[in-house]
Amino acid sequence: MSHWRKVGIQVLTTFLLSLSVTAPAQQPAPQTPPRIPSTAFPGLDQYRGSRIAIYTDDFGELKRHRNADAALGPPAPGENRVVFVGDSITDYWKLADYFPGKPYINRGIDGQTTSQMLVRFRQDVIDLHPSVLVVLAGTNDVAGVTGPMRNQDIEANYASMAELARLHHIRVVFSTLLP
Repeated sequence: MSHWRKVGIQVLTTFLLSLSVTAPAQQPAPQTPPRIPSTAFPGLDQYRGSRIAIYTDDFGELKRHRNADAALGPPAPGENRVVFVGDSITDYWKLADYFPGKPYINRGIDGQTTSQMLVRFRQDVIDLHPSVLVVLAGTNDVAGVTGPMRNQDIEANYASMAELARLHHIRVVFSTLLP
């Protein structure tokens, strides 16, 4: 080994050792919970704050219907399956009571926005192969549940749902927002 190479290794070793001796131990920064900006509506702020884990860990709440979707299987021959997607209004519909014996599937999730519904659209709509999709959504978008939403963004989410459904030969029924 050449003399200069030995000197270079010694200098590098000395430098690295000096770093380990003089550098303070790196302490992880304390974790502060994420903070959602205020909407100036305390009830909405409290609700949004209670959903931080959902927004950060599973924004579309894909896990909510995953097992039920997997267990469902394809439609039977001649079955006119209908999937209902929406927020709490849809989530709380008792489709089996209202439409006994019909192949109607409820995929509503309390508190969801159209952006979240798009995240789970393939899993909870397309992969279930319905003939018809009924969508009741937008209330939580207007309320700003996941943050401010422009009307054109809500409309774009509706358009994306319609386009995806059309590509998969699913007829769409959009319900009007409730007052």
